[in-house]
Amino acid sequence: MSVIKYSAAALLLPVIASAASVAVQNSSPGKSGKNDVTIVSTSTKGNGNGNGNGNGKKGAGDTGVTPTPTPTPTPTPTPTTTVSVSTNPFSSFAFAGGTAFPARPTVSLGDATFLPGASVVNVPVRLTGPAPTTVMVALATANLASGTRALAGTNYTATTAVAIFRPGDPLEQTVAVPLRTTTEGMAFSLTMSAAPIGADKGVSTATLTARAAAAPTPARTSGFRAPRSFVAAPNIKFEMTGSSARWSPLGGKGVLSTQLSHGRTQPGNQETGYYLDGTLTPNIEAPQQVANGDVVLHSQQLATPIVSGGVSYPHGASVLSGHATPEAQIAFGQYEWIAKMPNRRGAWPALWLVSTSGWPPEIDLYEGFGQNDTFNFNTMLSHAIHGGSGNVQSFQNWQMYDAKAAYNLSGFDTDFHRYAVDIQPDYITYFVDGTETFQMVNPFAGTTWYPIMNVAVKWPSTYQGGTADMTIRQFRVYTK
Repeated sequence: MSVIKYSAAALLLPVIASAASVAVQNSSPGKSGKNDVTIVSTSTKGNGNGNGNGNGKKGAGDTGVTPTPTPTPTPTPTPTTTVSVSTNPFSSFAFAGGTAFPARPTVSLGDATFLPGASVVNVPVRLTGPAPTTVMVALATANLASGTRALAGTNYTATTAVAIFRPGDPLEQTVAVPLRTTTEGMAFSLTMSAAPIGADKGVSTATLTARAAAAPTPARTSGFRAPRSFVAAPNIKFEMTGSSARWSPLGGKGVLSTQLSHGRTQPGNQETGYYLDGTLTPNIEAPQQVANGDVVLHSQQLATPIVSGGVSYPHGASVLSGHATPEAQIAFGQYEWIAKMPNRRGAWPALWLVSTSGWPPEIDLYEGFGQNDTFNFNTMLSHAIHGGSGNVQSFQNWQMYDAKAAYNLSGFDTDFHRYAVDIQPDYITYFVDGTETFQMVNPFAGTTWYPIMNVAVKWPSTYQGGTADMTIRQFRVYTK
């Protein structure tokens, strides 16, 4: 979202709520618009000069979720040594200065056999080649329509699962489905319940059959790495809390800016919010403020629209940008926010990074699509990168998914969570509450980044209901 802000299409992993849930160890185009119930579409973060075309919609957050504890701030780090967690099969890929990205593989399911009376069946999930990003595959069992059918609840346990391949993992794993009472020839299926994230869809249904004369499909679960834990680099280069936050219209040394690098509007994204500064616009609610010790970015319905560049803006947006703050700019290291997200229909919050040389490239840690009726602020996450140069985007790799289904994470609009990204020469790794949620090969090695935190507005009518604030308890930039 930025000199550039956009919407994108991605895959929505279904909520795991079946009789049995299997935690299996082991998207891509940019953020964009329209979505239906199962697949959330992508939209492109356009730039302030009119290159954006996002038109996403989002829905209010889920209710009835047990609040998660306020995350503990990352301790002041002690010196550590960064160790590569996996071999990078794309180390020789020609990224062309951040304008090219490797093709993603195809993922398929394989048929499986099991002995009558067995307690489990192992179902193969296979990639055609190495993946440049994390791959997520949402799976669910189903009864067959005909034949000698095994029935859920009687012969097998109805199961949902999310199979996850992280970069560097083996290309085949198996999902274990629990069995109950089965006899010769009984069969049922395992199916991809949504389009995969990070891979193209190949064979999407596997048939699982009881065969006494066939060797049971073996389990393949070794060689997969666990998700990384967030470890901060030893030096805090920049820190913002409610007591230390400083901002001004233009920003500067130690001071964040209340506008984007190109100004206070994003017509290229069809945004309806004008990025406000309380010292410049009278008779508005404070767009940036400190409340209860936290920094609050407040979006709002304006009593009187603001006209800029011949466009009327009926809503107020809020941003803090580090484009003029050198202390907040790094090439390698980590950015980390402790924040609570809004959930108002039409809110478009984001935590993201842009190159100090101009857009693109861009890295998105978090983006919420309040303009999309299917977006659930309580349970959904979105990560992305955008490649290109000179204000022209050449690729985007974007994914949006149900974090409750994949990682049992939720409450993003009701509680504070830690959002972090680790930028290293080989990989860009995303974390929520200290645990890796996604990883991409880094096509931008050596690029210097600056941070942006904002609540944009994109809404055709009165902007009301829900919460309109992004509340930030802590923001840090770490370097070696």
